[in-house]
Amino acid sequence: MLSFLVERKSLQDRYFITGIGLFLVFHQMWKTMWKSGKLLYRQYISWYSNRKKVMMWKSYPR
Repeated sequence: MLSFLVERKSLQDRYFITGIGLFLVFHQMWKTMWKSGKLLYRQYISWYSNRKKVMMWKSYPR
């Protein structure tokens, strides 16, 4: 009975440690994704506004 409890405790600890590890990994991934996502978004916004300006300039009657 005691060995079963000890084994169960070590399993719980292992899962707890794994959970922390997974959380840290996902947190890091999320941070890098968020940074790159913000960069991509900024690039897209600048590209889109430039494109709109170019379109307006092209359709402007001379």
